[in-house]
Amino acid sequence: DAAVELSSNEFTEDEMKKIRGNKKLSEIASADPKRAKRILANRKSAARSKERKMRYITELELKIGTLQGEASALCSQLAMLQRDSIQLTDQNKELKYRLQALEQQAQLEDGM
Repeated sequence: DAAVELSSNEFTEDEMKKIRGNKKLSEIASADPKRAKRILANRKSAARSKERKMRYITELELKIGTLQGEASALCSQLAMLQRDSIQLTDQNKELKYRLQALEQQAQLEDGM
């Protein structure tokens, strides 16, 4: 640990805490400070990457919730529109039958 103390000017206080807390990293820092610095930088980069990934996952989960809500609303709207379509189709058929009946009646009256 004395060698690490001697080269502590190469490391930040946070890096020194991490080095002191890890025996293997402490040995590496004593033998090869640049390698230890690189290891710490890689760990920091990995932590940032993991944090970005977690934020991305959280955003995706929020989007899933939003899209599921929209899908549910659209399904309800679709069901309502399908019911309306069936009713309108039935009304249309009925009106066509009435029209046909009126046309037949008019032809009969014209024929007499």
